[in-house]
Order: sequence, then C-alpha cells, then structure tokens
Amino acid sequence: MPYLLALFCLLSASSVCATTWKVPDEVPTIAAGLDSAVAGDTVLVGPGTYAESHLTLRGPIVLKSAMGPSTTRIIPSRSSPSPGVPGIRAYGGEINGFWIEGFEPGIIWDGSALIHGSAVIRNNVLRGNYYGISFAGTSVIENNTIIGSEIAIHDFGSTPAPIGPTIRNNIIWAPSPGAEEWTGSFFPAVVTCNNFQRIQDVVENNIAADPQFCGAISEGEFFIGPESPCAPGNTPGCELIGALPVGCSTALKTASWTVIKLMYR
Repeated sequence: MPYLLALFCLLSASSVCATTWKVPDEVPTIAAGLDSAVAGDTVLVGPGTYAESHLTLRGPIVLKSAMGPSTTRIIPSRSSPSPGVPGIRAYGGEINGFWIEGFEPGIIWDGSALIHGSAVIRNNVLRGNYYGISFAGTSVIENNTIIGSEIAIHDFGSTPAPIGPTIRNNIIWAPSPGAEEWTGSFFPAVVTCNNFQRIQDVVENNIAADPQFCGAISEGEFFIGPESPCAPGNTPGCELIGALPVGCSTALKTASWTVIKLMYR
C-alpha cells in the first residue's frame, strides 16, 4: 500500500499527497519552501518582511501568507534590484495575500511557457513596482490593490489566450503622471468591479471613485473606510474591491498629486 500511494503521488497532484511547507517554522525562506514544493503543495508564509527576489512557482503550487498582506511583505534582496528582476515569477498555481514592493514586475505570470496555463493572483498589495502584474496566458486577477505602478497590469503574450483573463475587484490607484492602468490585448476578458483612477478603455461595470483609504497613500495605509465605494455592499454587485477590508471608522480623502509624487522622490 505505501508503494502504491507513493506511485500515485508521483503521477498526480492529488490533495491526498499535498504538503504544506511553513515559512519560517519549517523552512527558513520563501525560496526554500518553493524549492521544496511540488505540484499540489502549499507554501504558507508567516508574518514578516522577506528580502527575497525572483521567487518562482514551478507549476500548480499555492503560495499564501498566513495573516495577509498587511503583515507579510516581500521586498528586493538588494537595495537596488537589477532591471527586470521580478518579485515572484509563476508558471501556475496561486499567489495569495502578500505586500510586494519595489520590483520591476511585482508578479510575472508566464502561462505561455505552458501553452496558456492558468494562475490565480488575489488579495495582494503591489506598491511601487514598475509593472504591478505582468502576465501571458489565462489568469484570474482579483482583489488586489495596485498602487504607484507605471503599468499596473501588463499582458506581454504574443498570441491571444484561448480564454481571456478575469480581472475583477481590484483597486488600481495613484499611478505616476503618464502611467497606464493596463497595456496589451488581453480580450476577450472579464473586466468588472474594478476601481480605476483613470479608466482608459472599458468603463462598463467598473468605477472610478476615491477608494477612501484609512491613511495617506505616501504612508502605505490601504485599509478602507466604511463609506468607501470599495467596501462590501457600497457598490452593487461587487462585494469587497481591493486587497484590504474596512479598517477604520473615518477615512481620508484622496491625496493631492503633490503628496502622491512624494512616493517617487
């Protein structure tokens, strides 16, 4: 029986065989957890700030924080990261619940390597990355807060995926002057219930309204106030928009461009 189970595990990604790798309790770094993981496994990351770059999901692996993006941050392993180095590169799986800051692409999902595989990117705060999320292939991109990217969502695929991505319930806010909220031709796609600072092409079923963060953008406070249009029930049919829930009783109004530009000095 043990031999048959081992053989079954080698030939499938069954949850029966799945392992959860806990960082830092069982493995010291996120990279070590991902290196240990195989298809179907979960790498569960405890609170902390992790100076790690080019973390790679080599297949259908779940990379998830235990306590969410407000307490689990990934920053470059160097003070000046090399051009093009991503925070996380995925060839499948799910990235859930991280604060990712200071990379060229925060998350790069290369489904083209798997002839249009699929990935789920949800519940992340991406701040101050040149590209917030860059992808090729079929993806679900939902409940992320993308702040201060030159290009928030970028489709670099050379050929259309058979099924377009689903992009929903994201906040895309405070881009620098001249920045773009998305680039590429990733349609047909579901693009709904997003809050864009500047809606470029698709306006139906999306909003462009002050998200009413609890604190200043320059201070990285991205919980929302109870009257925010991104709070559950305040925009019909959308539920929570963004990565972080209501976290204060009184929210600030949108910062001026002068304050926003302080992020880039």
